[in-house]
Amino acid sequence: MPVQSYVVAFPSAFSRRHITALARNIRRILRVQNEPYASVRRDGDIILVDAHDPVFASAAVGLLFGVDRTLIARRVENDFEQVAAAISEVGGNLLLAGDRFLVRVEGHTRGFLPRDVEMAATSSIIEARAPTGARPGTAENHDKMLYAYLTRRGAYVSIFADRCLGGLPLGVQGRAVCCIFDTISALTCLETMRMGFETEVVLCYAAESQRMPLAKMLDRIIPRMAQKRVKVAAVRMTPGGRDYLETAALATEIMLGEAAERGIRHISLPVSRMLFAGEAADRLAARVYGAGMVPVMPLPGDGRLFEMLGELNMAGSRAVHSTIYKRQGVMAVPADLRSHTVRRSEFAVRTGPNNLHDILDSDW
Repeated sequence: MPVQSYVVAFPSAFSRRHITALARNIRRILRVQNEPYASVRRDGDIILVDAHDPVFASAAVGLLFGVDRTLIARRVENDFEQVAAAISEVGGNLLLAGDRFLVRVEGHTRGFLPRDVEMAATSSIIEARAPTGARPGTAENHDKMLYAYLTRRGAYVSIFADRCLGGLPLGVQGRAVCCIFDTISALTCLETMRMGFETEVVLCYAAESQRMPLAKMLDRIIPRMAQKRVKVAAVRMTPGGRDYLETAALATEIMLGEAAERGIRHISLPVSRMLFAGEAADRLAARVYGAGMVPVMPLPGDGRLFEMLGELNMAGSRAVHSTIYKRQGVMAVPADLRSHTVRRSEFAVRTGPNNLHDILDSDW
C-alpha cells in the first residue's frame, strides 16, 4: 500500500476560532498558485491538505497569515505500535551519521501517553542507527527533531516542518487601505494583513528612482494576498514629503480618498507610539476618526520590525534604523495636498513568477 503524505497546517493561537476562514484561504491560495489538491479538511484542531505535490503546496500554505507552522507528514492510525514504527522508519530515512535526534509526540492519545511513544521510538531508532553513530539528544541540543501529532482520527509523523508568520486569516477583520512609500510602510501593510484585513494597496512616490524599490516591496506582498489578480493604485506626488512623518501625513490624505471611493472604513497608518512620538500617532488617528473612518496602527516595536524584515527577506534594515532614529520635523495634519502635484494611476498584476516585471512594465 503506497504511503500517503499530507500537508498539515496548524492554526495560530488567534486563528483557532477562525479555522473555517483559514481553510477557505488555504483553498484560495492553492488555486492562485496553481497547486492541484484533492481535498482541504479539518482533523481536530489542524487542517489537512491532500495535495498532488505536498512540497509546493506546503510552500503555498506557508505564505498565508493565520498559520503557525506547516508539516509535510505521513499519516498512520492513532495506534501505539503504528505511530512508534512510523517515527522509527522516518528517523531511519532522515538521520545522518552522528546526528543527535529528539522524538516529540503531541496531541490526543488513546490508551497510552505521548511519552510512551517517544521512548519506544527512541529505543527503536537507537537500535537501528547505532552503527551510524546517531544518538539521542536533548531539547536544547539536537540536530533533528522527529515529530508526530496525534488526533482522534489519525497520527501525522513529520517529514518536514516549517514555521510561518501566524496572525489572523485574511478577511476576518474586513478590508483596509494601506499605502507603501518605503520599507516601514511596506511592513505596515504586511502587519495589517497579519491582523486579518484584506488590504487595498496604494503606492506613493515622488521620483522615478523610487519605482524599483517600491516594486520589489510590492512583489513581496502580492503572493500573500491570495488573489489571482491584484489591483493597485499608484500616486505620484511632487514634491514629496520632507521627512517620514510628513510623507505619512500626505499618504493618510491619499488613503482617506481611496477608502471613501471604495467604501472601506479602515485606514492603516504607518506610525506607532513605539517608533515615533505619541503626538504624531494621535494626530493622524484623530484625522482618520474626523473623516468618519477607523485607524489601524499595526506597526510593532523595533524588535518585531526587524524580525519581520528577516522573515520576509526584505532589504532595508539600515534605512529603517535611519528613519526611526532620525529627528523628524513638525507634522501638519491634515496635510495640504493642494501644494503638491498629484497624478493617480491604476494597474493590475496577475499573481505569478513574473510579478516584478509586470509591476515595472505597468504604466504608473
